[in-house]
Amino acid sequence: MLGRLNLFGGQAPIKGNADLLNRKQRRLPGPRFVATRAWPQPLSGELPEPLRATDGRKPDAPPEDVFTLDTITQRMPKIMQSVVKGMPEALKTESFEQNIQALQDEMRDGAQLRPLASGSARVGADGWNEHLSEFIERGEGWHTAPWWVVENYMYKRLLEDGLVDFRVECGAYIE
Repeated sequence: MLGRLNLFGGQAPIKGNADLLNRKQRRLPGPRFVATRAWPQPLSGELPEPLRATDGRKPDAPPEDVFTLDTITQRMPKIMQSVVKGMPEALKTESFEQNIQALQDEMRDGAQLRPLASGSARVGADGWNEHLSEFIERGEGWHTAPWWVVENYMYKRLLEDGLVDFRVECGAYIE
């Protein structure tokens, strides 16, 4: 028999044409019913360890761990390449392209992270360096620092490298 869940755990039967009429009018027949389930709080207890690229090198690594390794060594360098390809030719300087190539090599090789050097507000080096310092002091690199940190760090480095060259090329138009 068709039915609907009521607050007391049983089913209330659906009756004939009156119910069909009510559904056509977009009204619920009878009293309103609510069903809830008690879910555990999402942040209760200990948080899991952050994902790192090195997790993907473990034997029998689950797909999400392999994803982090592939992201840092393959996907992120491709993103950098697409940035260079998509730039107007007038803004592509040789030094910018060399910086992007060096950044791609760092990602693939798992080089150690370094502080951001730019004083630009767009890069936000002061705040980022404060957070990066714990990873830098431990000697962590692209493959050993948390994946979420290095993915965001990549974009900060792109801004840093780009702003240095763009400031030279565009002068007063930047900042």
